[in-house]
Amino acid sequence: MSLANGDIFTADRQEAGKWTLVGEDGRELIKKKVPAGTREGAKLIYENGEFRLCPGLEAKERKELKARADALCERGKRMDNYKFFSHKECEYFPCHKTNDPENFNCLFCYCPLYALGDECGGNFTYTEKGFKDCSNCLVPHKRENYEYMTKKVLKLYEKLKKEK
Repeated sequence: MSLANGDIFTADRQEAGKWTLVGEDGRELIKKKVPAGTREGAKLIYENGEFRLCPGLEAKERKELKARADALCERGKRMDNYKFFSHKECEYFPCHKTNDPENFNCLFCYCPLYALGDECGGNFTYTEKGFKDCSNCLVPHKRENYEYMTKKVLKLYEKLKKEK
């Protein structure tokens, strides 16, 4: 098989130290010597008897992937109904005093931030026996606090990992 300067191949797979390269025209080559840093999906161009990486083509593909990812994220912003749940049939609804029951979020019914103690960021007091009293706290129950809650939960996980 003859190769011409400018032929472009995709690094398909590596087995036993040899790479299978697939050309734009579908032809396959098995090569032992490829540029350092070659990975699956990398674009290689044949020039003057050797292959070299084509970072420009990879950058273009990365840009296209980023555009697709951004579009998915944008779609995800429109589909954020998982961030709010109001269980109006619950016998305890609302479990805290609120002036806005329509936006009372029951998603974090049992507050996962309780274990953070003073670092939870909520409106709490301590009882005479030393227990947290969160009855005046609406932080987990506000519709707009989903991101705050999830960030704090990650902080709790990190704290628990360190304690192991």
